Amino acid sequence: MGVGIKGDATRLGYYGLQVNGMVELQDLSKRVEPMYYGKRRLEDLVARAFPGKCLDKPGWRLHVKWSSLNLSDDEQVYAATDAYAGLKIHQELVRVERMFDEFSIGGSAR
Repeated sequence: MGVGIKGDATRLGYYGLQVNGMVELQDLSKRVEPMYYGKRRLEDLVARAFPGKCLDKPGWRLHVKWSSLNLSDDEQVYAATDAYAGLKIHQELVRVERMFDEFSIGGSAR
């Protein structure tokens, strides 16, 4: 699960890994907040779901060889934080979606 997850899944395919059951957080966000027209990058979703929280996306991350077996401590922390933020955003979006469903007439989706 993540933002732009299809691209990540494609890149994992280069290493012979198959990804199933992906959740694109941008799509889930659009379903939960269809009238919000702002950006839906992971850092934007974090700021919207958790006011006062900030997910830093350092520029150096674009130059990391993520397939390396020897990632630096900073690279490992970034990767773990990115994954954790995706999980928390997913949990929050599902919570809000369920709340909307409970208040909709007959429990039907919007």
